[in-house]
Amino acid sequence: MSHGAVSFAGLCFALEGPGSLCADMVRASRVEHEAAASSSAPGELTVACELLPLAEEAAQGVPARAGTRWQWSGDEGELVTRFGRARVWREARGFGAQVWVSSDPLAAHFMLSGLSSLVLHQAGGVILHAASVELDGGVVAFVGPSGAGKSTACQRVEGARLFSLDRLALTPSFTGNEGVAGGGLWLAHPLPGGTLPNPPMAHSTARQLPLHAVLRVHQASEGTWVEPRSAAQAVSLLRESAFQTGQRPSAELELLGLLERLTTAVPVAALYHTLGTRLRPLLGRWLASGGKERHV
Repeated sequence: MSHGAVSFAGLCFALEGPGSLCADMVRASRVEHEAAASSSAPGELTVACELLPLAEEAAQGVPARAGTRWQWSGDEGELVTRFGRARVWREARGFGAQVWVSSDPLAAHFMLSGLSSLVLHQAGGVILHAASVELDGGVVAFVGPSGAGKSTACQRVEGARLFSLDRLALTPSFTGNEGVAGGGLWLAHPLPGGTLPNPPMAHSTARQLPLHAVLRVHQASEGTWVEPRSAAQAVSLLRESAFQTGQRPSAELELLGLLERLTTAVPVAALYHTLGTRLRPLLGRWLASGGKERHV
């Protein structure tokens, strides 16, 4: 049996199980750049994981095209993917889990991502499809569909460091390790994935930073400006980029509720920009104003 711990999506996974499975989880937890998740950060929730090999006959019973699915029933959760399954439960301080993992080389990554989605949902966090930069001690996230210009927007914030390329975990700040949201602070955590921009940017080395703002990227033919969104528009904007694979209808309502809480704590707006425009001066003025007004 082997032991270890990895930080992923704002959660500390305390691992126990066969050495090969623990090593696979450690590798899967690392982002492509320097923000390696090797130890927990202050305030992270702990998920105590017992790793178990998925028996061959059990692996053959999982449909090859099965997507990630999870559900909560009270204080117990269940995760099913084509690479394994997990049982998760709440404990006095954090969560416990039994995780059955197949021998597929991709299994650790998908199981770690699925567990993060399952636990973050229960703890009031969310994972966004977002590219983001470290700016003035916090994170500015750019969201939108593929091709919207998220990576381009990151490059136009001159002097900023790249924080995430494709996925970003957002968690409310927690009191101790009990999963109790405290205050209005939200934290951002980089996740693996995405294509490096060209030319390359300097990378942030932080595993977590306060979330300053979320901007939906739109390409404009002329001019560059930031347009705040109403509360309802902001929730809709975030939902467009939020991952949610829960099986129960209540999971969608719970997700919308936590996105609403996020919009009350963090400015959410639309960014219209012309290619080649420098964004740092505009974002600096908008953030300094509190993110409530239109800025050009």
